[in-house]
Order: sequence, then C-alpha cells, then structure tokens
Amino acid sequence: MKLALYALGCAAFVAAGLFLVVVVARDAGGGNGYKALAAGAACIAFFGLGLIVTIARFFEKRSILIIDESGVRDLRIGARTIPWPDIQSVSEHRVRRQTFFAIHVRNPMQYVEHPVKRLLLKLNRLAGFLGLNLSAHGLDISQEQLRRELAGMTRRSTSL
Repeated sequence: MKLALYALGCAAFVAAGLFLVVVVARDAGGGNGYKALAAGAACIAFFGLGLIVTIARFFEKRSILIIDESGVRDLRIGARTIPWPDIQSVSEHRVRRQTFFAIHVRNPMQYVEHPVKRLLLKLNRLAGFLGLNLSAHGLDISQEQLRRELAGMTRRSTSL
C-alpha cells in the first residue's frame, strides 16, 4: 500500500514538472521561462527516477528486509546478510519525523556493494550518521514493528 502511495505521489510531481515545462515555460518567456523550465526538468528527473524505482519495487519478488537468526539483510543496503556477530550495536535516530535504526559494524563498506550507495554511506558518515541505516519507510511494516524485531533479535544474539 505504501508503495502505491509513493508511486502516485511521484507521478503527480512528474505531471507537475511536465506542466511547468510545457505550459508555464512556454507562456512565461524571458528569465521566468528558463526558471520554470529548469524547475520542471528537475521535477521530472528526480520524481521520474523515484517513480521508476517504486514501480520496480512492485515487481521485486524477494523480501526487501529480513531480520532472522542469521542476521539482517536489507536489499536497500546490499544483497549480503549482516551476521549478528558482526553487529556491534543498534541505535535509533530521528531526522524530523523519520526514524532510522543505525546498525553499527566494524567495516560497513563490506556490506554495501553499489558505488552510489557507498558514496551515500560516506556522505552520511560526514553528516554524523554512523552505521548502516534501516527504516520502515517504503515497507509494509511499522517503525514500531521494526524496533521490536531488532530489539528481540539483538537480545537473542547476545545470549547465544
């Protein structure tokens, strides 16, 4: 359900970008026309990419996030499972209204394969967000369910 809302939102912003490019930029003329064209193109590019990624997630057969006895695997981070013995700690952070759970490991780069995701991890670290960040954003679970799963598994893994 969340994915359908994201897709709908992205499609609405792509339509707004098209409106800016086709109607406003054509009718505004001068400097305002270029501003509308630039804003419309940015909307189309950013939200168009978001729409493509969201639609691709509709057809994803694998679970995006798995938390089990072997560890944590989030396909948004990478395809590898992070084994519980490698997880040093899990901390919770809020950025505005979004909650993230940071999984702290010795070498986070070994779990991130994609070069763009590696760059984002480095930028997150520069901004003070250490660890590999998980969120219920875009998943069919609540933040509270994710919190309980992580807490339950970390307690079980320390008692092994």
